[in-house]
Amino acid sequence: MTYSSKVLIVGILLLAGGLSPLVTATEAVIAQTTVAQSSTTDPVIQTQNQSPPKSTDPNRIAAEKAEAEARKLLQEDAPLATQVIPKWIEALKYWQLTGDRLQVAKKLNYIAQLYWLRGEYPKALDYTQQAASACEALNDRECKGEAFLSLSVIYRQIGQYQKAIDYYQQIPSLFPDNPKLTPLSLTSIGGTYSRNLGQNQKGLDYYNQALSF
Repeated sequence: MTYSSKVLIVGILLLAGGLSPLVTATEAVIAQTTVAQSSTTDPVIQTQNQSPPKSTDPNRIAAEKAEAEARKLLQEDAPLATQVIPKWIEALKYWQLTGDRLQVAKKLNYIAQLYWLRGEYPKALDYTQQAASACEALNDRECKGEAFLSLSVIYRQIGQYQKAIDYYQQIPSLFPDNPKLTPLSLTSIGGTYSRNLGQNQKGLDYYNQALSF
């Protein structure tokens, strides 16, 4: 996951309308924590200070070119709907032609985040579900964790609170080397029960579990 996508995930969570400041901040920390861990194995991060081997695959070359253009557009605050998203979709199509399933999964999740920023939640959900399925097929834990984090936030935003809780509960197990995620996820579950479902006692129980860590 690139630096810009890490910033975007946190931005998405902070911009989530209807979420309380406490819970939104907690979810942002979850996002920051998960992407910080995944950066240690991110090929983009690893190759920032060295020249990566040049590919001879024309589809990979085209994918990387489209991706670089998409990042530039994002940095320039170009319109998401008419420029940024179409460019990322172009990159996705080339990645699909390369057969690189991990890159495809990551791009699906990234496009979902862009649709989230646009408030186009059905499209965001569709792309994230595709990303989650792709990650599961790859049996890639971190990829799956990133997709599940997106799903938890989207489901909460569209009012499918039990589904959001189900995904919150799975996030810590996908990042077993990061014990901080368990109390953070418990806090998000507590917030969903108390603030969205009106089950204050159940929410308090989860808050207390989070405090025990």
